[in-house]
Amino acid sequence: MIALLAIGVIVGAASLRDSIVQEFGDISVALDRLNQTYSYRIELDPDGNGPAAPQTIWFANYTDPLPTLEDNVDEPPAGITFVEPTGGESPVTLPVGSVP
Repeated sequence: MIALLAIGVIVGAASLRDSIVQEFGDISVALDRLNQTYSYRIELDPDGNGPAAPQTIWFANYTDPLPTLEDNVDEPPAGITFVEPTGGESPVTLPVGSVP
């Protein structure tokens, strides 16, 4: 009975892990697709001539780049992949060279 319960806990934990990773992928795609493009202009009319001769003081705009993440069906969420090491864990090799 305890062995059956242990197997159920392991399978449930794996399913929970997969669901959490999927949600993180969905959130990353949603944030990537959020468009924050803006534009504004500040105009003044120091002479009081009305809208025919306003003086532009400040103008700024920003165009958000296109989304880069995709969340396709039957693929890992947003390009997240897990690769198991083939030879077990090994120490990380430090880069060699000099800083210019």
